[in-house]
Amino acid sequence: MYTILWDIKATKALKNIFDFYKPKSIKAAHKVKDDILATVSSLCNPPKYSYDPDLGAPFHRVVSRRRYRIIYFQDSNSKQIEILYIFDAIESSDRLKQVMAE
Repeated sequence: MYTILWDIKATKALKNIFDFYKPKSIKAAHKVKDDILATVSSLCNPPKYSYDPDLGAPFHRVVSRRRYRIIYFQDSNSKQIEILYIFDAIESSDRLKQVMAE
């Protein structure tokens, strides 16, 4: 069983996603957020997902049902997964690289 840790960038990204949907529909905002959180929770017993195609090793990614790529680092020694960023899959991969470099 792995422990999930959240980077501040990932926390802010989740809030921004929620805030994007909120004016349209509070119900939709909660549904998207809940889907992302459920996807993250599934990582507690992780199969090792593939490396992110834009970032490469050591960054893994899993895609939620709602088109969001969840970028994470898996440390097998400490049994921790750090959620690094949540990225809309339709955004430019250059933007992802820029955010991860910050």
